[in-house]
Amino acid sequence: MRVESATVSNFRCVIDSSQFEVEPDKTILVGINEAGKTALLKALQHASPTDDTAAIDWLFDAPASMVDDIRRKNLDPARLAVARVVMRPEPKDLTGLSLPEGSDDIRLVMTSWMNKKRTYSVTGLPSAPTVGDAEKAILRLAGAMNKQSDEDAKQAAKAISDWKDAQASDAAISGEVAAGLKTHLDAALPLFAEGSAAETHWDALSGVLKSALALDKIGKHLADRMPPFVYYSSYFAVRPRIHLNRLAEREASGEIDLDYDFGNLQLLKFLGFTAKELSDMASEAPEKGHNYDNDVNVQNQYKKELAAHERRVTERKRALQTAGARLTEEIRRVWNDDRLTIRLDVDGQYLQTLVEDELGIPVELDQRSEGFRWLVSFFVVFHAQAKDDLKDAILLLDEPGLSLHALKQQEFRKTVSRLAEGNQILYTTHSPFMGSSTLRWG
Repeated sequence: MRVESATVSNFRCVIDSSQFEVEPDKTILVGINEAGKTALLKALQHASPTDDTAAIDWLFDAPASMVDDIRRKNLDPARLAVARVVMRPEPKDLTGLSLPEGSDDIRLVMTSWMNKKRTYSVTGLPSAPTVGDAEKAILRLAGAMNKQSDEDAKQAAKAISDWKDAQASDAAISGEVAAGLKTHLDAALPLFAEGSAAETHWDALSGVLKSALALDKIGKHLADRMPPFVYYSSYFAVRPRIHLNRLAEREASGEIDLDYDFGNLQLLKFLGFTAKELSDMASEAPEKGHNYDNDVNVQNQYKKELAAHERRVTERKRALQTAGARLTEEIRRVWNDDRLTIRLDVDGQYLQTLVEDELGIPVELDQRSEGFRWLVSFFVVFHAQAKDDLKDAILLLDEPGLSLHALKQQEFRKTVSRLAEGNQILYTTHSPFMGSSTLRWG
C-alpha cells in the first residue's frame, strides 16, 4: 500500500498544507529553514499504525494561535484533523477480499486527530447504508413488537427506537453504529414468533446490516494492512561506546531517554540482542569452584557452564561480525572507499563501534567526520527497523545526509533510490545536491 496524497493541518507551524500528491517511490520536499518541513513529516508519522511515536499533545503540537482556544474549549481537539493520508492499495492488499459490485479505484483514507485518535474510511466502494435508509424498517419492527403483549418485546421496541433517534439520519451504518444496530437486533430476535410481521421487518434490517458489515470488513482488512511510517532524523545517533549494564538498568527502571538512547537501542535491535543479554555475555568465564580437583560433579558442572559461556561468546562474536560486515558493505557503497571496515566489538561492559582504515588500525566512531557518523547511524536504524519486516514501510527522512559533503550527498541519493525499490520515501532537504524531482515546500 502506497501513499497517493496527503494533507497536514493544525500541527505546529502548519495550519493547512492543502492536499499534495506523493510519488509512488520517492518524493522530495525542498524548502528553506523554518518552512515547516519537519512538522510535515512528524504530522504524517501520526497516521502510522505503530506506537513508536509520541502521542499528539495539543499543548505542544497545536499551532500557537489555537492553543488558548483549545484550553478554553472553544476548539475541540476531536474535530481538529492533523494528517489525512490517502493510500492506494496494491493488488496484494486486496487478495482474499470479496468486493461488491460497483467497487472502483479503491482508496483507504487514514486520518489522525488532535485528540490522539485515528479513523479511516474507504472510497471507491458502494456507499454504506445510512440510519435514514433503515429508518422505515426500524419503525416497522418497533411497531410490530409493540403490538405484542410481551413486556420484554415492548422494551426492546422502545430501545431500538430510542437508538434510532440518537443517530444522525445520514450516519453510515458502520463501525460503532453498525455494532449498536446489531446489539438491538440480537436482543429482539428471541422476542417474536417465527413467521410474524416482526420477523419480516427484522429480516429486512438484518439484510441492511449484513451489507454494511461486509463493507466494514473490507475497510478493516485494508486498515490492518496500513504500512508503518518510519521517521528518521539526524538526531538519532549511534553512540561510539555504549555501557551495556547501565543501559540495561535504564531499560529495567523505565528511565530510557529516547533522544539519547534511540540510536543505541536500534543498534542492539540490529544485532538481535538486548542490552542485558550482551551485558550478561560480557561477564567473566565461570570459576572452577571449591573442591574442583576432588569432586567429579563439580568438574562436570564447571565443564557445562564453561561450554555454555563459550557458546554465548561465539554467538556474540559472530553476530557482531555479521552486523559489521553488513554496515561495511552499505558504507563502502556510498563512501566509495573499499578500504574502510566497520567493526562492532564488546570490551567488558562496553559495546564499541569501530572504524578500521586501510592499515587495519581501528578508531572509535566519534573520531570520524560528522557526515560519516550520520551515515553509519542511518544504516543501523534502517536495518534495525527492517528486521521487523518493515520492507514496505513508508520512510520519512528528515534532512538526510545534510552533514555529508556535496559529492557524498549525490552518492547517498543513489542509496535513497535503492531503498525506494522496497519502501516509499518522503524526504526533506534544503540542499541542492539532494533535490531531484522535487516538491517545493514553504
